[in-house]
Amino acid sequence: MKTAAYRFFLKLLIACMIALLFKVLFFRLDELFGLDLIIISIVVVFLWEGNKKIDGWLNEKYSWIAYPQKRLMAQSIAFMLFTAITLFLLMYTLHQIRFGDGRLMDRKMREVFVPAQFFALAFIAIYVGYNFFNSWKNSLLEVEKYKTQSAEAQLQNLKNQ
Repeated sequence: MKTAAYRFFLKLLIACMIALLFKVLFFRLDELFGLDLIIISIVVVFLWEGNKKIDGWLNEKYSWIAYPQKRLMAQSIAFMLFTAITLFLLMYTLHQIRFGDGRLMDRKMREVFVPAQFFALAFIAIYVGYNFFNSWKNSLLEVEKYKTQSAEAQLQNLKNQ
């Protein structure tokens, strides 16, 4: 349980750092701290968890080892669609809660949406790269384990002769 709480705290801390960076880059400095910072942090965690669920589902469907190209394409498309739809819906909902003007997209949403997609794409690239190399490492360790078992079996056969 301690590791789950630690991971949650670490994820929240990272989300706050991302939100703070986003606020520094795209908002006025006098609006740096406030409710928006908390909301952006929650959106980051929501996107993180959603993309993690998509990754878990794709792990069952397409293995990194067996189908690396299919997996890369499927994961990239699924992550980008989920991120784009979720960001738009959350930004629209927040805009309507704050202003209630009924507009589908305002100037600030357009200014923030594309950079947010690039941020998401950068983190997705890091996440996909980490998962790919982790699967590759596990595959190499498994091959080495089988080689060792094979060598031990051959040695045992030679001893039995």
